[in-house]
Amino acid sequence: VVDEHPRPGTGSRQEVVGETPNLAARLQNEARPDTVVVAEATRRLLGGQFKYEDLGAVQLKGFSTPVRAFRVIAPADTRIRFDATRGRRIPPLVGRESELQWLKARWQEAMGGHGQVVLVSGPPGIGKSRLCKALFAELSDTTSYTPIRIQCSPYHTSSPLYPFIAHLERVSGIQPTDTPEQKLHKLGTLLDRSTEAPEQALPLIASLLAIPVADDSAIQDLTPAQRRERTLAALVDQLEALTAYRPVCVHVEDTQWADPTSTELLQACMNRCIDLPILMLVTHRPDNPFPAPELPHIHQLPLRRLRMDESRRLARHVAASQDLEPAVLDQIALKTDGIPLFVEEVTRSVLHATAGCKRSAQSTCSLPVPASLKDALTERLDHLGPAREVAQLCAVIGREIPHSLLHLVSPLDEKALEHALQRLVESEILFRSRRQRRSWGDFIFKHALVRDTAYESLLISQRRSLHLKVARAIEVHFPEHVQRQPELLATHYGAGGDHAKAATYWGRAALDAFARSANSEVILHVEQALEQLRHLPPSSQRLEQELRFQVLLGGAQRAAVGFASPEMKQAFQAARALCEQIGEPATPVLIDVLRGLYSFHYARGELGLARELARQVLALAERGDPASRAVGLYMLGGMQFWQGEFATAEQTLQDAWAAYDPSTVRQGSLSTQTDPGAFALFQLAWTQWMLGRPERALATANQALAHSRGLKQPFTHAVTLFWAGVTHLCCGRVQEAAALAREALDLTTSHKLRYLRAYALVLQGHVLIDSGQTEAGLQRVDQAMADFAAQGAGLGTAWALSKPIEVHIREGRYEQARNLITTARAAIARNDELHWVAEIERLAGELALCTNPPKARARFERALTLARELGATALELRAATSLVAVTDPPAEEERKQLAAVLSRIEGSVTTPDTDAARLMLSEAQPALPWQGRAGHIH
Repeated sequence: VVDEHPRPGTGSRQEVVGETPNLAARLQNEARPDTVVVAEATRRLLGGQFKYEDLGAVQLKGFSTPVRAFRVIAPADTRIRFDATRGRRIPPLVGRESELQWLKARWQEAMGGHGQVVLVSGPPGIGKSRLCKALFAELSDTTSYTPIRIQCSPYHTSSPLYPFIAHLERVSGIQPTDTPEQKLHKLGTLLDRSTEAPEQALPLIASLLAIPVADDSAIQDLTPAQRRERTLAALVDQLEALTAYRPVCVHVEDTQWADPTSTELLQACMNRCIDLPILMLVTHRPDNPFPAPELPHIHQLPLRRLRMDESRRLARHVAASQDLEPAVLDQIALKTDGIPLFVEEVTRSVLHATAGCKRSAQSTCSLPVPASLKDALTERLDHLGPAREVAQLCAVIGREIPHSLLHLVSPLDEKALEHALQRLVESEILFRSRRQRRSWGDFIFKHALVRDTAYESLLISQRRSLHLKVARAIEVHFPEHVQRQPELLATHYGAGGDHAKAATYWGRAALDAFARSANSEVILHVEQALEQLRHLPPSSQRLEQELRFQVLLGGAQRAAVGFASPEMKQAFQAARALCEQIGEPATPVLIDVLRGLYSFHYARGELGLARELARQVLALAERGDPASRAVGLYMLGGMQFWQGEFATAEQTLQDAWAAYDPSTVRQGSLSTQTDPGAFALFQLAWTQWMLGRPERALATANQALAHSRGLKQPFTHAVTLFWAGVTHLCCGRVQEAAALAREALDLTTSHKLRYLRAYALVLQGHVLIDSGQTEAGLQRVDQAMADFAAQGAGLGTAWALSKPIEVHIREGRYEQARNLITTARAAIARNDELHWVAEIERLAGELALCTNPPKARARFERALTLARELGATALELRAATSLVAVTDPPAEEERKQLAAVLSRIEGSVTTPDTDAARLMLSEAQPALPWQGRAGHIH
């Protein structure tokens, strides 16, 4: 600063001389009007309080060497905890020199385009964030790079993408007081400079930040799962796009508090950065390690405790000019157990205790050393006077303390509150966030342990009272946070003992997460809601709330864990018991509950139990819910199909389609996923093929596809693609089946429909086998069967294994074929799954023909009898053709039998099965379609 103004009352001028004012004057000449330019030393002293533009080295008059200069752009956003400490004296990094050098080596690798991820772990206070901060400081002095800092929060462990939402709002400069138009403009400006396709990313990211967009047609038709998937992809793409300008260093702090969706996003970023100039630093506590992928560019860095000499050195740095005797330093080092934060706080406590002692008498003063970090922090809080109560109130609010909320709930007037806050900042209990305008997070606790100590110093009754006060203030004065973060209200109301409101807000949070397809977070929110309900006295309202939560939980468990998961079954069983308690008013919900249980038993192949549930839905429909008749009929028709009652199944499924009225289908978490009309049609298609009606089967399959494409229900469409694909493959339409299998795989993968994806893999495996790519086909089926086993699923095992059995017989792997036949028979016997039993017996005949020919004829006759008894004309045709082929020359009786079966195949559509039968009747013996294209198996 150069001051040339006259002193008051004199005509003289104040002169400032030396190198500093000379440098200031020269830098002033480099600055454009209305701008501020500083030298490197000033920038280092200011630290992260401002954003800068690096002007490079400039040659200044009077200086022999160029001086590096920086233009100050704006105050920096320092809601990240360690960013807020700059401007205060920070003890140097002690005992971490080798770790810092190792991190710098990882940075050099990253700058070469070989991305690096480092998981920094250690107990609270060990210095994880301090180490990362030291690296950022060194990089700022030597490198041009893009820093990204993301902070997880203990109050938002189940809030989808909360750390990233907070980060985006921070770096774009969005303020709570901004209008939607201002927020959108700021976000658009950020994305313009940080993404390659901002027009695609804007509606997705704006939706994530709850910012309305005038034209959201690009995302309007997306399902929640698709929107979630594309939003995550857009965020990963943004990280990659930033590397086009300069290397990127990312610091993600406290991932033990990361929500499941943020964890998934971080994992995706770790996978993507392998060949990008990115270093990711991820800190976590040892008892909650981050589930990082096991890849060579991902490293672990556990931080050790400080040695005694290092603890003494750190204590001396904290004491600064106040000398502490060696005996006191030894006590501090001994009691602090090598935890840097403990060393700092205990040293400050000792300094406070000696503040009243004369320097000459210091050695004779009593110097009590706190026995624990909590004791040290408690001592410091106790010496704060009225500011202690403000610290306790801040601890109730959370890690980040908005000034506006604090003012509403504090009993102090504004002047007294500001004085108390200043005392807390000076004592380094709180740090002040340096933002352009006040926002949510004006103050931050120095460390989570400091916040915990302040919180635990409150009586339980005081905590409850303050939590309620905070919750009501947020509810009344911060509607945006009520809308966007209902879990925050739920947390405060729950801690305040208002369990009814807490349950309501946890329920709202669960529904918000469900709308985003954040199923893991749905589960966490619902479990919290149910826990709150347990504190309420019994009532009809409580039962109804609990029922809604259990149904939501079942739907989320089904999506997140799988159709055959015990967790899903448990949720729907609990819901069923609640329906019985509530009685008649719960009937509409009961039908969805029964459908949920039906899907569990269906997936596991427990056909008898699933069939009983279908009958119960039909009974409820007859009692006054005609809209559910189509639901009960398609459920029952499906069981009849799998249990081999094909003629009955055809009629039931036709009745289901006739009863289907889309205008009466209830909208709910289950009904929006499974459309009764589509389920009736696609099951009917395969049933018609089994009955020997391939022409009708293809027409019905195509009708089902057209219907499901118009529904915008990913789950329904994925199942339709599978069943229609199977029908086309059974009719010999391999190319059509291949296209449907590819589409089903894409859809089930993008929507994380793990159970259905396994079926799509089986279908693709069968297509590949029929196309001559047998090994690739076998791999697909093996992969699917392993996935079924992991999920506890088992329906359709006999059908799934039939193509691999054919391949093994044809290629002479008889033992493998025999093992698969045994597995298929066990599945058939276990659940009375007679759908494909005739084909398995026919394949057993083909195996016998190669290994024990005298038994082959009996197997084929058994297959023929089973198919005839079940009315499976298509499979009867295959068995009859095999029976003719087993005798050379074929007997007249078998030929007549084959001709009779062939005559029952309806329509003009020809299939490989009908072609093979006609050729056999003309006394030729071609390769059978199910045996490949290389000739007879035998």
